[in-house]
Amino acid sequence: MRGGGGRGNPLFKKWEQGYIGSVDKEILIFEGHRVEVRRKAFQRRLGVTIHPSGAIRVSANRTLSQRQIIKFLASHRDWVDTSLAESAKLRDKYPPKRFASGEVFPFLGTEYRLRIIAGAPLNLSFHDQEIHFRSPVAEADFSPNERRKYYQSFKKSYRQVAEKVMSDRLKYFSQKMQLFPTGVQFRGQKSIWGSCSANNKISLNFKLIVAPIQVVDYVLIHELAHIRHKNHSSHFWHLVEQYTDHRHRAKEWLRDHQHSCDFLNKKSELFPGS
Repeated sequence: MRGGGGRGNPLFKKWEQGYIGSVDKEILIFEGHRVEVRRKAFQRRLGVTIHPSGAIRVSANRTLSQRQIIKFLASHRDWVDTSLAESAKLRDKYPPKRFASGEVFPFLGTEYRLRIIAGAPLNLSFHDQEIHFRSPVAEADFSPNERRKYYQSFKKSYRQVAEKVMSDRLKYFSQKMQLFPTGVQFRGQKSIWGSCSANNKISLNFKLIVAPIQVVDYVLIHELAHIRHKNHSSHFWHLVEQYTDHRHRAKEWLRDHQHSCDFLNKKSELFPGS
């Protein structure tokens, strides 16, 4: 099941025009914007991608001149401007995390306020509307390196909690549906929320934990249903809808909030330099 990030992402804008090796890279400037050009000897199409970070990337054949690339970008100026504006709105909606007490983090559809507490050992727990993170060093004494280190520990703990919650829900629906995967693994893909292999092994994106529980359940039910139906036929959807009535609302949520989990990425898609 595909979702946020990647080419299936509506905020990962791409425009191609007919024109597939090693890759040459170069930088050009278009109306004040830095454009990265990646060239391949057998690239058949001229492609322009606007990333959520606002980065502009062009894929082109090695024979295409910079002048031709600029001309192509100019001919699609309105599309480029609109895509850049959408990317900027997205970054405003999800500003970079500083990992500081008072910041809010989504968990199962609810915003929790972070409280960093001095005390060993490292530990993360949820209390009412707060996330408590214990660290051996008081937050006021964090060095920049320590803050980065403890933020990584925070994200690791977040993942551990996510895997426990989602594993328990998967076991519950597996019993209820009488459909049992041959194995379960958790990953952190950019564009896939879950999948079911030909041998019925289910893979889940731990970052789904930011979504409301009804959305999490929908993805789990969706993948379990693929154990019986390896397609999206009417029989598949009928099976899914026996166990959830949130199909359409869940798909909308995943589409509209796909970057709410950006803080859990190893490298931010919105702020890759942070």
